[in-house]
Amino acid sequence: MAVTEEILYIQAQENLSNYISLAQTTLAQILLVIRRTMSGSQFVSALETNFYVGYPPLNVGDWSQPKMFPVVSGNCSCFSISGCQRSAHIRDSQDQLIVVPEMIIDCYIVDSTLASTLECYYDLACFQFLHNSSTEMESLLSTYVNNHFL
Repeated sequence: MAVTEEILYIQAQENLSNYISLAQTTLAQILLVIRRTMSGSQFVSALETNFYVGYPPLNVGDWSQPKMFPVVSGNCSCFSISGCQRSAHIRDSQDQLIVVPEMIIDCYIVDSTLASTLECYYDLACFQFLHNSSTEMESLLSTYVNNHFL
């Protein structure tokens, strides 16, 4: 029994779709395990996006050693496993908060990256704003590097 080209194509597309769906599900499960492990173990981001080190108020707690406090945004605490997604903001030269388009801040960098479109890095005006807003003394882009993406 011969298989027509059309049937073969349909079967290949179905197999490819199933494979892509399985890969996406597997990746999501792995990332969830990583997130739960990090949250359960209270891993602290070096950028202090989920917890920060501080001392309790004077009238509460022991001042002999610093404590870990979760980052809180509105009614959301990074102590929660679901995270605290919020829009990224940068202060401009007039000290005004500017929203960075489609860039999300979350408790863990991996969650922020996965939730953001990162389109600001592909928009010259937005990228230049980020570059000019940087407090780094070093130049973010070398003038000697081929910047054909901009």
